[in-house]
Amino acid sequence: MADIDTTIVIQRLANEGAGLGIQVAEVLTRVDQVSAHVGQQSSVMEAIEHRMTALGQETGKIVLTAGNSRSLAAEAVATMAASKEEIGKSLSDIKTLSEIVLVGMNHITTLQSALQQVEQVASSIETIARMTNMLALNAAIEAARAGEAGRGFAVVAAEVKELARQTSASTGEIRQTLGALQSVASTMASESNSSVIRAQEVNTSTATIGKHVDAIRSVVEHISNDLEVVSEQAAIIKADGDNLQTSVCGARSGIAAAAKDLDAATESLTTMRVAGERMIAIAFDADCQTPDTPFANEVRRLAQLIGKSMEEGISAGAISIADLFDEDYKQIAGGKPPQYVTRFTGFTDHAIQPLLDQALSFDRQVVFCCLTDRNGYVPTHNSRYSQPPGPDQDWNAVHCRNRRIFDDKVGLAASRNIEGVWPQVYVRDMGNGRTELMMDVSSPIFIQGRHWGGVRLGYAANQASYSSARRGTPEEAQAMVEQAEIFFRTNGRPKFLDAIIDKSGPFHFKDLYVVVLDANNGMIVGQGANPKLVGMDGNTLKDANGKLFSRETREIAIRNGSGWTEYVYVNPTTKVLEDKSCFSKKVDDIVICVGVYTQQSSASS
Repeated sequence: MADIDTTIVIQRLANEGAGLGIQVAEVLTRVDQVSAHVGQQSSVMEAIEHRMTALGQETGKIVLTAGNSRSLAAEAVATMAASKEEIGKSLSDIKTLSEIVLVGMNHITTLQSALQQVEQVASSIETIARMTNMLALNAAIEAARAGEAGRGFAVVAAEVKELARQTSASTGEIRQTLGALQSVASTMASESNSSVIRAQEVNTSTATIGKHVDAIRSVVEHISNDLEVVSEQAAIIKADGDNLQTSVCGARSGIAAAAKDLDAATESLTTMRVAGERMIAIAFDADCQTPDTPFANEVRRLAQLIGKSMEEGISAGAISIADLFDEDYKQIAGGKPPQYVTRFTGFTDHAIQPLLDQALSFDRQVVFCCLTDRNGYVPTHNSRYSQPPGPDQDWNAVHCRNRRIFDDKVGLAASRNIEGVWPQVYVRDMGNGRTELMMDVSSPIFIQGRHWGGVRLGYAANQASYSSARRGTPEEAQAMVEQAEIFFRTNGRPKFLDAIIDKSGPFHFKDLYVVVLDANNGMIVGQGANPKLVGMDGNTLKDANGKLFSRETREIAIRNGSGWTEYVYVNPTTKVLEDKSCFSKKVDDIVICVGVYTQQSSASS
């Protein structure tokens, strides 16, 4: 009995380990994706931090420049104010000068009038001089007639005539001088008139200059005010940028810490995956039946058969043992991903590939079967994965998997395994962003006592197969009820009720457990999965569809002695609603029940 229990425990451990390995592999894939995203985010945040630093420096320059510009603008406003005062004085002086020019023009006009009057007087004097000259002439004539008596009068007449002549000569000179003065005065008048017009224009222009100075000052003051706003806003932006930079720096530190945590999580998950794989390996060594056992047996058989074929090839002279252990991997030119050949590649293609292709028909879950030497070199693969390479690297990654070196952790673990069948759960890279969740079992190949490498058998990892292996069957449920009855009759009620809650005891197997009802009133007196329900009135319990399943179970057992009840209930293992079939049997004053969970119910949606 102990050996049977041990075998059952090992089977359960192996199933749990396989399921755990699959789940961990899936989680690791997601963690790797998250790690990649976190790495990208870290790079982006680092770039943002550098840019924020540069932006902060540029903003600081803007703040400084705006402050300097504002100071210059303020100085310009002050200078414009002083300039306006000076311009005002200049305008006043120009206005005064214009007035002086105008007064000068008036004086010239007056001078012209005076010269005209002088000319009139000179004309009158000249007229008088002519008349005097005529009188002197007449007097001289009369003095001549008078003879000696008019001699004195003749002298006077001569003097008068000389005076008239001198007066006429002076008048001529005056006229010449007046002509020159009038010409100069006329020129001055003309020039003064132009000066007056020009002065009036200057007055108008200088008045406009004042307005322009006021407008320029207003613009400069507006610029100064705008620069003040720019300076304040730039200072705010710089402060916000500094705060944002601090936040970005903190975020980058947080992302870096998250990346470290993800690395630690990856390491822990990898350890968990390996632990699950070891559980499966233990089951293989113990020859326990699990969903992986048939594949383990097949890969073990293949390893022995391939080893035998290689030794036969050596015996027949088809290949030497030295060539078979050749490690001089020569790269094939142009291959992407790179491919290699050795001295034994042609031999394994010819002698071993048919055996590998036959393995594909072993089970519909099988995906591939290939050879690997001690260094992860796969000389020969299935025919479907040994296509001639083309220019598309992603296509080659899927269809040209022979003659490649897979020296990743999974590949090296399989190639260097010498202990026996070794299981691994991993995500297979199929190129172009595609992956497959795989279960890989490998078995070592020995040639004349030397470890050559191994054979790998890969098949689709199916979580459901392990879940079904952990589920009890109707036959096992009925057998547990019969076993519970024997225990009850042999050990009595108290020990029986204690035994059904012992999860390491015989009444917890896969997902099966025992429920005990009082046959008289339907009260729950024992519950293997949840002892807290003991003491509850089972008659009131309803399933997800409102069915009084506990009462119906008790009634069937009382009426028929034993029987089955169908209902929907939460599976304590999966934590979801599932269809359940319960076998119950009346034993004395109790009803012993064991239910089988079959599948997820539509009621759960």
